[in-house]
Amino acid sequence: RERSIRRCWDCTESDAGKGRIQKMAVRVMTTMRSLSKVGVDLDVLKRQTECLMSAAHLDDWSLDVHLANNHNMKTFNSKYRGKDKATDILTFPFHEHLYPGQALKNIPKEERVLGEIVIAIPYVSRWCVKNKVPIATRLPELMAHGICHCLHYDHENEFDYRIMKARELLLLRKMQSSLQVDSSQPAEETLKPHPLTQVQPEE
Repeated sequence: RERSIRRCWDCTESDAGKGRIQKMAVRVMTTMRSLSKVGVDLDVLKRQTECLMSAAHLDDWSLDVHLANNHNMKTFNSKYRGKDKATDILTFPFHEHLYPGQALKNIPKEERVLGEIVIAIPYVSRWCVKNKVPIATRLPELMAHGICHCLHYDHENEFDYRIMKARELLLLRKMQSSLQVDSSQPAEETLKPHPLTQVQPEE
């Protein structure tokens, strides 16, 4: 596949963090307009993703996040997984030979690219309405799921699922703690994990 799916469209990048010196490079990109109408705040999502990356000890890594419409997601899902339908999330790890729990400090700095995550906002929005879950709650869950997939956690069997789910919940709890300390955000309710419907795309 192409090294970067970003070539597939012209993207608008979140302005959050511009002008601020930081090691981590998280880019949230989209061609969609009026995301606020469905409850999506690009700046908040970017900050949440940064906190999740930090929780995973990826402070000096980069990650690209693409917020797609269902048409683009269907195209990617068909091309990379052979499934001619939209889905909620696809994950494209940059490193093919990582394994869950691997120490990352020995990876050269110039290769510290985690990967790319694609999320279909209309698909997720409909899921949220159906399941009565705020999209602002669902998106960080999916982002934690994608980051874990980039680190090659998986859920092909019950044992691996439990390991991956525990890792996701740990990242989400650390994200919440960081946001409460870093800003004036009020404490949220105890995390109640929702089912994740997508697996890592086959390459």
